[in-house]
Amino acid sequence: MSWAKFDDQYTDHPKIVYVGPLGLALHVAATCYCARYLTDGFVPSAMMNRLLCFDGINVDSNAVTTKLLTDKLVEVGLFELSDGGYMVHDYLKYNPSGAQVKAEREANAARQKEWQANHRDGKGKFTNNGVSNNISNGVSNGVSNIRPVPVPVPVPVPLIKDKDSEIENPISLDDNFPEQKKVVIGMDKKDKPQKEPKVKKNPSDPDYWKFLGKNQQSGIVFYNVSNVEPIGREYSKWNKGFNELEEAGITVDDIPMIVEKMRKERLTINAPQSLLAIGRDMKSRGLLHSAPMPHEKKSIKVTYSDGGTEEREV
Repeated sequence: MSWAKFDDQYTDHPKIVYVGPLGLALHVAATCYCARYLTDGFVPSAMMNRLLCFDGINVDSNAVTTKLLTDKLVEVGLFELSDGGYMVHDYLKYNPSGAQVKAEREANAARQKEWQANHRDGKGKFTNNGVSNNISNGVSNGVSNIRPVPVPVPVPVPLIKDKDSEIENPISLDDNFPEQKKVVIGMDKKDKPQKEPKVKKNPSDPDYWKFLGKNQQSGIVFYNVSNVEPIGREYSKWNKGFNELEEAGITVDDIPMIVEKMRKERLTINAPQSLLAIGRDMKSRGLLHSAPMPHEKKSIKVTYSDGGTEEREV
């Protein structure tokens, strides 16, 4: 496998912008074809229609064809006409030639063969000299196989457990080098602080509802009749909901009646706030245990010209 190279400003080049995304796709496909088959930038005409399929694609009610896009690429100079096909403009400026790739592959194959010959024993098996085959062998196919993204350095080393202790050490403990056992990275597992096991609180336990403070009894009653409990970090939301119920004159004794009414009407019950609208309606119609909220009366003091006064309700 080889690699096709593109400049990092490729997509913003005026020629690419002119041919549009479909022209870009065809240009990339042609470049990859040249890299794969080592054609030095040449694409036969017969191959051009096989690179990509544009069937069913229309732009401004006009069908898109390979010929139409190829002509646009020739027009802007990304393709050049050649005998029997097209040349990708400046292909060899950014990519190695086919001859260079083949020569480097042959050189690498010879180097690998020599390495293998020098690391086999009399039985033809590889000897273990402590060096990884992948590291000493290098790149298998030369420049043509150099990856665009470099391999991370240093290479991550897996943790290896020392058999004589419970210490995790990323350094191999070879018996020939006992001093390596003195190198300790990390902490002995026995010295690590133990986390306290998490205990799942049970809503049936009255202590569970202490977060509600003065609304604790309301929370217990609401849970018993609805089987709904706080999810995640809804504690402050629940406290606010019970405060709003109290401000509306709805008591703890009213909650079961409101929940029963909502269930009959198949309404969603997911938090104390969900009781508020139905609770107000039931209270205004005198359907709850608590008395209807009295109408707040206001009065004003009227002073007459003769000095007399009178209280009047408004």
